[in-house]
Amino acid sequence: MQATAPSRQIPRGLAGPGLLAHVLVSKYADHQPLYRQAE
Repeated sequence: MQATAPSRQIPRGLAGPGLLAHVLVSKYADHQPLYRQAE
């Protein structure tokens, strides 16, 4: 038996809910631009 995989926020995407939350908090709450997050 195998449990079903959790649903993704973006269909066929690799980012899980933790990564999406981190990016959004960094962008909107911490006012960090996306290009600085990529560094």
